[in-house]
Amino acid sequence: MIFDTHAHYDDEAFDEDREQLLASFKENGIDAFTNVAASLSSCKTTLELARNHDFMYAALGVHPSESAELSDEGLKDIETWCTERQDGKVRAIGEIGLDYYWEEPDHETQKKWFHRQLNLARELKLPVIIHSRDAAKDTLDIMKEEHSGEIGGVIHCFSYGKEMAAEYLKMGFYLGIGGVLTFKNAKKLLEVAEMAPLDRLVLETDCPYLAPVPNRGKRNSSLNLPYVAEKLAEFGAEMIFHEVYDDDASKITDGCRRAMEAGADLVFCTGGMSVDPDDKTPLAIKNTGARIVSYGAPVLPGAMFLLAYAENGTPIVGLPGCVMYSERTIFDLVLPRLIADDEVTAEELAGLGEGGLCLNCKVCTFPNCGFGKGR
Repeated sequence: MIFDTHAHYDDEAFDEDREQLLASFKENGIDAFTNVAASLSSCKTTLELARNHDFMYAALGVHPSESAELSDEGLKDIETWCTERQDGKVRAIGEIGLDYYWEEPDHETQKKWFHRQLNLARELKLPVIIHSRDAAKDTLDIMKEEHSGEIGGVIHCFSYGKEMAAEYLKMGFYLGIGGVLTFKNAKKLLEVAEMAPLDRLVLETDCPYLAPVPNRGKRNSSLNLPYVAEKLAEFGAEMIFHEVYDDDASKITDGCRRAMEAGADLVFCTGGMSVDPDDKTPLAIKNTGARIVSYGAPVLPGAMFLLAYAENGTPIVGLPGCVMYSERTIFDLVLPRLIADDEVTAEELAGLGEGGLCLNCKVCTFPNCGFGKGR
């Protein structure tokens, strides 16, 4: 299944063959797509198209380059279009943001309507699709100011570096990856694709623009997404070692060592990670000779997160089961750093835990300890 998360099929570039092209998607493996508005007029055409095609969804909003046309009345129109029919077709507010490539509209106008549309998304409980070009700092500052992590969404056509990507990943956003990934000058984006977890990247075309190699320079469409997917697959993680043990420290220690001998770049030990003395995973990781960086709580009292580095530099992570079903944990914040081979320190982790870090006392008295009382 291929889902194009960002397209503009209401663009005049598709006027001659729009319906014929859309009709070809299913046989070519394109299951669905989101058509993204850029102006008040394209909000209308996007919504009309989406309601005429069951495999098409809509995002409604005004692009920063068109933000001078917005008014209180125009914003109210967008709200009405999003809510007048509960048919599930409108899935996001976008694309919105900042674009400083051109001198107009002026920056203050763009910022004003970026704030307003973020707030609209919050009120409607819809995610946002963010456009940001040559405006990295202002975009991030506004999104932090508006606590956009509570809204969620996609940073469309991501074009900044690893540091900025890490900021957005920490906020819970997804990164939109399209044809640029296949370009020869895509060094920064390739680094981001290598660093970010694959499940935080989404495919997009931005068609009719930014066709990937080998069709660069031609009209883009969702039919080109396999080229992007193939390139992105080069960065996929591979599980090279997997075993299940009883709560036996020696077996877990041996498993960690054999995983590293097999060439693992990152080792996960899941389960057996509570403060219960009978849970042996923390002891097993320590017995590998690894340097323990931190032993702390991701979400729930008594459910622990452990980060260690083996002698060869391989990260070993101890994870409790709650990480798998909790919405946000220390692990979500740390994983992008580990994948990027960016060493995480105990000082950094100390600011992330809810209630601080376990002191790993010789005799566990949880919850009657400093760690437990902090919860």
